[in-house]
Amino acid sequence: MGTGLPEYRSQREVDEEFGRIIGACYEPSGRPPHVPTVRLTGVAAPRYPGAFWLPTGQNLGYNSGPKSFAWHTAITDADSIRGWVQTSDACQGWVGRRGSAEQYKGFDEACYGTLDGNYTGVVTIESWDGLPVATATETDVNRAPWPLPMCERIADWIAWARPSLGIPIQRLHRTDSRGHGPHRTGISHPTTTLSNGNVYEGSGRWSSSTSKPCCGDKRLTQLYGPNMDGGPGSILSRAQAIDAAVSAGRCGWLPTGDVDLPAALARTGGEPVDWFTDCFA
Repeated sequence: MGTGLPEYRSQREVDEEFGRIIGACYEPSGRPPHVPTVRLTGVAAPRYPGAFWLPTGQNLGYNSGPKSFAWHTAITDADSIRGWVQTSDACQGWVGRRGSAEQYKGFDEACYGTLDGNYTGVVTIESWDGLPVATATETDVNRAPWPLPMCERIADWIAWARPSLGIPIQRLHRTDSRGHGPHRTGISHPTTTLSNGNVYEGSGRWSSSTSKPCCGDKRLTQLYGPNMDGGPGSILSRAQAIDAAVSAGRCGWLPTGDVDLPAALARTGGEPVDWFTDCFA
């Protein structure tokens, strides 16, 4: 790459080492000449306090951000993907099946999760889906929702990113905008069964695939709501409620470890446990 940084590994090398247990988004790219390798001003981005800090992999340098979050799904039944990230450098964080979170890199450090987005401030967070790596299809990915504890963790992470990283609680439209969205925000023709499931508006390319459905139809609907607007019943809406409660001093962010869902919901005034159940229909 001509940057003085370690060369990224080939897809074949990553697949040979971890392909039997993890099928996730590995989208390497070279650093653009105009992007400095280190942040020139300010201090390093803060870490999410609800995630275990488990630094791993190579230091790929500054990512020009953070500016937005891309939410992914990893085809795996593993409880952690730290070993895969050590090899692939493909994400900054992870949400496990019971809502436990891990952070592997700083949010202003690059990773190889979104191709054109790697050095434009896009943060990649992978998430558990429990599908079998050997047989999972794009149709399977579209059928798998996030379990409720994972939804609450994602909402908490999104809420925290507003005051801590300056990332607004809003859906992504273009790949160069600020906010939160699925990996398919940068995939031009994702496989989908939804009439509004193609949310690509340009112009960046976040995958070498033009059909990958990541993070899946069910999870897209959970993130944005059925109208794709971040309205009631969406994770974005829940994040706004959490942000308001924390800002008012009524509660704090989720602690590390598995999510105690009743306690997590009670902290903001007792939203019903099924506040996003419609997303599972």
